Amino acid sequence: MDEYGTRIGIGGNQEVVTLESIPPLSILRGAVIMHQHVSKELNLNPNLLLRVSSSSYINNRLGIDYIYHFNKYTKLGRKRDRWRMLIFNSHTLRIWPFLLPSHTTYILQPLDIAVFQPFKYYHKKRVEIETRLSCDNFNKVEFLHAIQDVRKKAYKPGTLQSAFKQAGLWPYNLLAKLPWTTLLPCVTE
Repeated sequence: MDEYGTRIGIGGNQEVVTLESIPPLSILRGAVIMHQHVSKELNLNPNLLLRVSSSSYINNRLGIDYIYHFNKYTKLGRKRDRWRMLIFNSHTLRIWPFLLPSHTTYILQPLDIAVFQPFKYYHKKRVEIETRLSCDNFNKVEFLHAIQDVRKKAYKPGTLQSAFKQAGLWPYNLLAKLPWTTLLPCVTE
């Protein structure tokens, strides 16, 4: 699992929303989900897992929610003997399904390698377009309205497959990707 903070707001009035990939987990900063965040006019993905936290980043409770969400949407149509991979950065979650070595997620995390750049690009373009069309505050409501289109443009199957291939995770080729020499202890005489 990887998270990416997305800017909401224009100018000095900005905050970060965290996104995940599969139907998305979006974490808004706050204590409760407001009616305006889920109104029918937004045409939100009905499978969106919308949560709030004081920091707008994942925590242990939201991590567990996400594991259930991940399981629900990755087991659909799968044979019983097929494995699924859930990758966590090792932050505060005390769950270790598949941990990447410390200080290597920028190399091995598929979303960091090839997916978040297109997402950032399409999100920035959407904010620029909305600003040009006289939106003076790209807030949570505008963000939730725009996110489905941004995800559709950025999270193409070829991009996601390329990300896992570049990370050496699928097809499995970890030795080709990981700079082992940078992880070995320094030997001095």
